[in-house]
Amino acid sequence: MAKRQFDEYEDIMSNVPPKSQKSKKKKKKKMRGRDRAIMIVSILLIVASVLTVGGIGLLSWRPLIGDESQLNDTIKTPEAIREKSVNFLVCGVDFEEGSSRGKLTDIMMVVNFDVQGDKVNILQIPRDTLIGDDETSTGKMNAVYNRPSSYGENGMSGLAGVINKEFQISIDHYAMVNMTAFRKVVDGLGGVEMDVPQTVTWEGVTVKKGKQTLNGKQAEIFVRVRKGQGGLYDGSDITRAKMQRIFLAALAKKLTSVSFGTLAGLIPQVMGDVTTDMSVGEVINFAGAMQKVNLSNMNIMMLPGQSGYYRTKSGSKQSVYFLHEQETVDMLNQYFRPYQDPLSTTDLDLIETDDKKVTYNDENGNDFQQIIDGTIPGHESSSSKSGQ
Repeated sequence: MAKRQFDEYEDIMSNVPPKSQKSKKKKKKKMRGRDRAIMIVSILLIVASVLTVGGIGLLSWRPLIGDESQLNDTIKTPEAIREKSVNFLVCGVDFEEGSSRGKLTDIMMVVNFDVQGDKVNILQIPRDTLIGDDETSTGKMNAVYNRPSSYGENGMSGLAGVINKEFQISIDHYAMVNMTAFRKVVDGLGGVEMDVPQTVTWEGVTVKKGKQTLNGKQAEIFVRVRKGQGGLYDGSDITRAKMQRIFLAALAKKLTSVSFGTLAGLIPQVMGDVTTDMSVGEVINFAGAMQKVNLSNMNIMMLPGQSGYYRTKSGSKQSVYFLHEQETVDMLNQYFRPYQDPLSTTDLDLIETDDKKVTYNDENGNDFQQIIDGTIPGHESSSSKSGQ
């Protein structure tokens, strides 16, 4: 089933009518399955609401590129394995018109859809990941988006090029939303029920510990705040990223119960807050191919490393996230470069710290089903996963 639907995606890209359009009967059958397909792609690509919004909005409009551009073919998945594996760059930008916040990609994730293996692996890239000050004045990954990169472009295409260069990960598509869209999606879904592990407060609004239904503003607080009452938040971006997984799992569960009509109703609200290179046909066909993936096969993990300080060429001292080279290579090979030759540490040019004290390697990370069942990322060890 997944293979046939993915073939239809290739047909669309070649301007060949999909096989499902050859007769009215088949077309009707395809349409009946579309509602479920869109809900599933929303689950898979929701990461901080980013691709949920993308999957919804793309049903009724063409790519909204703006100051972005199409990705260079040189960074995409090799053609020989393109039917087996696809990578999406998913970003959330902490920027709203009229605010004092800079345009930084503080949420960055690479989503690998292993079509052949019916798996989805999500890689969290900490915003302070050190890539050196040849790319940005701070040396951090989250600043690449807002300035021309060594790849020759800024915006999402430039960021995709830098991620490809730094980690040898192919990038086939991208999507980006802002926090306005995040709030609209949560409110449009009627809120998201989750068990908040500790009381948190941000900008004068408090979300108390316990099971409840969060509205858009409360959900934003939960995914943005660094510290709370109860000891789970330690004030770091690394812990915050892990805690965001609790919300993502709850949102995934919510999306399995809402109707396509509810999702479609969000389109006019979020269209102006989404930037993506994907077309309607691509989203629909990726969604169909993802139908077989279940929550236990949706894994989320973080680049392994530790926080520390780095002095740039200009002499400024920056708080950064150092990557651990061998652990990073192992993670990329296992989860994000399926069907490709394995990397070695000599293939990457990472900047390691000489003072290796802490690793945030998640081992096998978490899958959404584990989190729904009560695992608290970073505070309970994940169960081992066979067959990975």
